[in-house]
Amino acid sequence: MRGIGASLSFLALPILLPVLALVLVWALFGPVMMYAALTSMVAYLFGPLGRELVIPAAVLLLMESISAGIWEVVAISLSVACVDVSLALFVVWNFALVRRSKILARITDRMENAFTRRVGSGPSRRGYALLAGYVAFPLQFSGGFIATIIGSLLGYDPRRMVLAVTVGSVVGSLAMGLLTYLIGRPILDLLTLGALQLAGILIVVGFIIAAVYLYYSYRRKKDED
Repeated sequence: MRGIGASLSFLALPILLPVLALVLVWALFGPVMMYAALTSMVAYLFGPLGRELVIPAAVLLLMESISAGIWEVVAISLSVACVDVSLALFVVWNFALVRRSKILARITDRMENAFTRRVGSGPSRRGYALLAGYVAFPLQFSGGFIATIIGSLLGYDPRRMVLAVTVGSVVGSLAMGLLTYLIGRPILDLLTLGALQLAGILIVVGFIIAAVYLYYSYRRKKDED
């Protein structure tokens, strides 16, 4: 029974963290911001779009709909970062289950080799810094989930690995949100577009980029086989 309880807690705690984040957003900013944060988190978790498109789209829509200020932008950015942290915890605590996926193995193989060429096969300060930078940089498949799988395969310390993912995701998410807040309105005025129109364009572009990336990844894998 103790083993079953521990297993359930390892599954429940990564889910509890985003829930607590949503409750905090609701308490500080109200229900509209909570729904915006929930939508952004779900889009980032289940959609093909990365943080580099989810956060700008959310910030632009909030600026247009409720005249969101800097603290609302920070709340949305950190809510998305919370997803990375939760996924990192899930991978660390359930790595034996995660590594069985053949699809994930195909995605992580090349990234693992790239990390090994740059920092060696064992853990190092440079490796943790590179892991944080990888999560912070806006690229497809650069979230906390894949980064933690790579770190686990390379034998990184779980606590330092989660810390690196947390730092990288917070820095990257805040940078993306604040940059959109600073230049979003001038761009909208310059293009004479509404926030909804520009957010829609960003989402469409994101889908196209994701589709092209997945297609060429599939073709390259097929050619290698």
